[in-house]
Amino acid sequence: MEHTPPALSLLPGSIIAQVFLVPTIFIVLYIVRHVVKQLMFADKNEPPVVFSWLPFVGSTIEYGVDPYKFYDKCQKKVGLWAF
Repeated sequence: MEHTPPALSLLPGSIIAQVFLVPTIFIVLYIVRHVVKQLMFADKNEPPVVFSWLPFVGSTIEYGVDPYKFYDKCQKKVGLWAF
């Protein structure tokens, strides 16, 4: 019978599980914080912010795929003179 060392098994207390679980939890919580901050704590005295799911990346992908469509969508959302 083969014995697997506890550090190499994927049990909740193993080091391998912690190496993957801790960063994953951190990333998920950071994304949730980013979305909640945009939705719930928008400052009306600040310029409008384009909603995004990913922090730092923002709307870069959507803008890169079709910039004219992105600008049109933003203008319809916040008004003609925003951009």
